[in-house]
Amino acid sequence: MEQRIAFVDLAKGICISLVVLWHVFGDLSVNLDIIQIMFFFRMPLYFILSGMFFKTYGGMSFFIKKKTNKLIIPFLFAFVIITVPSIFFLDKLNGINTSVNSFYEEKGRLTLGLVPSSWFLVCLFIVNFYFYSLFQLSKSHIRVISIFCVVLGILGYTMNVLDLYFPLWFDTSLTVMPFFLCGYLTRNYSNMLYKNFTKKDVSILTLSLFGLLFTYYIIEHRQLVSIYFFHNNYGVKIISLYLGGISGSYFILLISKFFRYIPVLSFIGRYSIVVLLTHQPILFFIRNTFYQLGVSQAGLFANFIIFLMILLLSLPVISFCVKFLPYCFAQKDIWR
Repeated sequence: MEQRIAFVDLAKGICISLVVLWHVFGDLSVNLDIIQIMFFFRMPLYFILSGMFFKTYGGMSFFIKKKTNKLIIPFLFAFVIITVPSIFFLDKLNGINTSVNSFYEEKGRLTLGLVPSSWFLVCLFIVNFYFYSLFQLSKSHIRVISIFCVVLGILGYTMNVLDLYFPLWFDTSLTVMPFFLCGYLTRNYSNMLYKNFTKKDVSILTLSLFGLLFTYYIIEHRQLVSIYFFHNNYGVKIISLYLGGISGSYFILLISKFFRYIPVLSFIGRYSIVVLLTHQPILFFIRNTFYQLGVSQAGLFANFIIFLMILLLSLPVISFCVKFLPYCFAQKDIWR
């Protein structure tokens, strides 16, 4: 078994924490620069981290099996066990007759109930398939792969501009190809993952922070950041999408490399797929409990407490899921 890279788990932990933070704060984040800045890289970081560990696994058949076990089975588990029941339950609660159409949005994307974050797993499966296809068709020629990834990214962004779309998340998968490529190049054409933090890393970290702040304060003029990969909808310039996303992601990666390990964050990072699929049902439970008890959820402090509660509750949830549901959360393979 390949040895884990400690700071990558920490980066994943920071990444999933940012996703949770965004879902907790929602509209309150509009007036917070720090969360607006995080909006640039909270999802790109996921795709860059995924690209770092891309493998062909020796052939299409084995590749599909691996990605199905790691991505599609957890998605199906969340969809069948949580999404479908929650849609029927909430519709029943609101006096609505649920129909097949209620499982789809206007542009053909699935309605994902209490676990909308699970869309990422399907999207990542498609991204891996795109990249694998480029890898095979180009005969592993990295320059050809890089050019096509950039072209596909521009195509995906242009679809957003022209209000065109593909069903599911085939369009978003095009847009994020440059991020996935960055991860692959980092793993295979640099020593970033294998060397201790160096002076060179300090320079890259500083440059990454500058690129991120330049994107937000200069290019976007501190305007509301609207980046929704779920809908392939971007209210920022194309240069902002990629410069902000890549700069912010490498800033987090290098911060993680410097600290290497932070107990809670590193743990939830190692099992980030569990947090991805369970944090929104936990959030739903907490908010409803607070509502029933008459506890105010308004304001930054209350939402920050909710955010911390989700992270802490995720610890026993992770332990339970890893022990009793390993096949459902990509810890063991069903399809061999």
